[in-house]
Amino acid sequence: MLQWELLVTDGHVRAARWRAAFKPIVEFSTMLILVGAVGIYYAPNLKTESGVAQAKSNYVSAHRNAVIGFMRV
Repeated sequence: MLQWELLVTDGHVRAARWRAAFKPIVEFSTMLILVGAVGIYYAPNLKTESGVAQAKSNYVSAHRNAVIGFMRV
């Protein structure tokens, strides 16, 4: 075993691996952020929670009125 191998610890090896992996991790993270931003930009205008609740309420009311009208005949 060479003398320098005795000086290199597991911490040194881990640090070197993290330094090597840092650039791909940052590039991948940046790409995901950009894809998310583009997705939000091109997404259709989504209804708010109250808008969805109102649409469901209108749907149920229309069907309820149709059933009541059918039962009266």
